[in-house]
Amino acid sequence: MTVPCGFVESAKAQSSWTLARTTMPHWANVHRERGAVAASIAVQRTLVPGIGSAMPIPKMHPVESSAVARIGYDDEVEEAYVEYVDGDLYVYEAVPPGVFEELANAESKGTFVNAVIKEYPFRRV
Repeated sequence: MTVPCGFVESAKAQSSWTLARTTMPHWANVHRERGAVAASIAVQRTLVPGIGSAMPIPKMHPVESSAVARIGYDDEVEEAYVEYVDGDLYVYEAVPPGVFEELANAESKGTFVNAVIKEYPFRRV
């Protein structure tokens, strides 16, 4: 199916989370039980302004953290998206799905990002 630019495509697996819209701990527990954290995160994409054109980003999920506002994952290219509380959005490249799942389940998102995620190549969006 072709989706016109600017529209978002959602899979059925994503819709159950969208309807729930609960806190990150509940979201992480539900998806961890299903074994589908990384797979379900990348289903829905949004367009954001990029250099020269709009670039797609995965569905971003709010997290409880004093440093990190939202996280997302693109499983097609293994990129982790981290939006900080100041609004800056960074893409960390070549992050394996298991590492992103650890981030999603980490008690301290900021500590995990600093200790693990920031070791990967990144770009600011």
